[in-house]
Parts: sequence; C-alpha cells; structure tokens
Amino acid sequence: MRKVAVVFAVLALAVLGAAWWLKLVTWETHAGYFAPAFSHDGRYVYAVTRETAGFTWGFGWEHFTPPARAWLHADRIAVIRIETATGKTEALESWPTTPLLARVLSEYRGRIFNTMRASVRPEASGAVRYEVEIAIPVVPSSEIHRLSGQWSAQPQMQRRADWQRGGYSGAGPSEPVLSGQVEVFALSGPESFPCAVVLLDHASMKARVLAGSATCHGRHPEGPPVEALLEVSRKQDIERTAALERARKALVTGYMSQGASEGEAMLKSIRALEDHGYLPKSPRLVAHRLAPGEFATTALPLFEIADAEMASGIFPDIEKALAAPGEEIDRSMGKYIVHDHYDNSRRLNAHLASGAREFLVRYRGETWRLEVRYAR
Repeated sequence: MRKVAVVFAVLALAVLGAAWWLKLVTWETHAGYFAPAFSHDGRYVYAVTRETAGFTWGFGWEHFTPPARAWLHADRIAVIRIETATGKTEALESWPTTPLLARVLSEYRGRIFNTMRASVRPEASGAVRYEVEIAIPVVPSSEIHRLSGQWSAQPQMQRRADWQRGGYSGAGPSEPVLSGQVEVFALSGPESFPCAVVLLDHASMKARVLAGSATCHGRHPEGPPVEALLEVSRKQDIERTAALERARKALVTGYMSQGASEGEAMLKSIRALEDHGYLPKSPRLVAHRLAPGEFATTALPLFEIADAEMASGIFPDIEKALAAPGEEIDRSMGKYIVHDHYDNSRRLNAHLASGAREFLVRYRGETWRLEVRYAR
C-alpha cells in the first residue's frame, strides 16, 4: 500500500509538474500602467496602475479551446502622478480591491485577469478627472463596474470614486498625450497589462521609460521600440485637429466681423475649410453652358426641366449651379425628391446612382452640361 501511495504521489507530482510547465496551472502576478496623460504644464504624467495576483488553470487558447479559469488573490487600483524630469512616483488615490477579487473568472490567455479600460484627464486647474471600467464577461451581457471621480490637491475639489455597477463610460481616451514634441504612451505588456509609461521625443526620435514594471525590460531589452510607438502615435491626428480648430475659429471670427450671424459664419467656415484642405470636400456641382447644337455631340442623357418643376424646389443645387456657371456649388445630399407630375428626379436619381458624374440639363431654352465633383 505504501508503494502504491508513493507511485500515486509521484504521478500526481508529475501531472502537476507537466501542467505547470505547460502553463495549465499557474500563479501569476502582473503590474500595469494604463491611460497616461500629461499635466498641462508638462511637469507630470498621470496614469492608472493595476497590480494583480492569482491562480489560473485550464488551456484558454482562443479559437482552439474553452476559456481558462482565474481566481484573483489580490487586485489593487491606483491613480498615480509621475514627475517627468525625475520619474518620482506618488499615489494620489488607491482602491485596495476590485469587484474581481476572490471570484472565479472565465477568460482566455492574453487577458487572463480580465481587461481594464481607463481614462485620465488632467485639467488646467490642477484637478484630475479619472475613470476606470471593468467588464466581466457573463451571460447574457457583460457585468460592468466603474470608478468615476476627480482628484485635486484642493480638498474642496476632490470627488473620490467608489465602485459602481452598471453603465458605460463616455470619457474617451486620456488627454493630453502631447507636451510640445513629446508624446506619452502606455507600452504593451503581458496579459493586457501595459508594462511601462514611455515618453517619445518626436524631435530626436528617442524614447525613454518613465516608469515601468519588472517584466518590461525582459520584453524590450533594447528599450522601448520606437517603430511600434509610431504605429499607434496620435501626434499627427492631434496636431491636425488643433490646426483645424484654429482655422475654424479664425474663419468664423472673420465672417462675423463682416456682419454674418454666428450660424451663417459657421456654415461658411465649413465650405472654406474644405476649400483649404482642412476637411474632405463634399460633392460639388458645376454647370457649363453649351453652344447651340453642341449637346448633339455627346451621349449624355438630357433632362428638360420646366419652370414649374424648378420652382417646386426639388433641384436647389442645379438651380444655383445654372445661376453661377463654372462655380462649384454644394451638391444636395441624398436623392432628389420625386415630383408627382414630373419624371426628371426619378431618372436623375437612377443616373447618378449608377456612378455617372455628368448629365445635360435644358432649362429656359439653354442647354447645360453639369458635372458632379467628388473629393480628391
């Protein structure tokens, strides 16, 4: 019996050892840095950290096996502030537990301790708005838990968050992530835990780790991969949006100084922004007057529009284009309204729906070639 017990013990240890070696049973600890953003003066970076430990078991290979299981022994969240010059880090708010603690999770490898979404938005006043969201996959829909609050050095402006169940966050990504030419990133890490806060100087194309976990050096022994950072960089989009907003404000101010109302100025600014390349051009309609008999040399379809049909208002862009030959007129959105007593709008809708960009119009004894121009 003793020999049998020893054999079973050896087999059990062998099975456990194989499961451990294959990572079918593991004890895992992960630390992550989420959603970094600069203070408005660039002196600090704010972020959300998560430190988690627990057991996992099962295969959990997505698309090939059922999910693995995880049981969290520890799960801690904190809002931190990092000094950009020195890397000195301090915790501003912390939560020692999450709704995931001491419960069995069903997840795949790569996100075995569940994913977490966060957003940090420092304000010019020094206050920092933060949101954290955890979605636990359960049937029939995910179980959502959220933190939403504000930290400030001024006690009267503080609004500490507590875990709330339900709802979705509308905070969007962290802002600002640019300070001059320097952009801040959360560097990807194991099990959906970003392993470091990284600063990339776009002027020198040099990156440095501002704060990171112990696993980050092993994953990136030669330092943060600049090419990978550039692939997810938001710098160009942010600068394009800022330039667009500056141009829009200048145009609106200029039109209002000429006597336009705010609404009129905003509508005019959209057209001007398109013309200057800040926005994609909306479809335009251009009319060209044809010489008598010239239309006979083209195979384009001809639409004869009566005065009453035009006066009905179903072709506003065509009417404006005929009144301003050669000018680009904003194309009416969607299809032309079908008139009860005329067939032109139905035929014209079908012609344009086929992908055609030109057609002829005869109106008040003159013939016109109209061209639809799309964004280039």
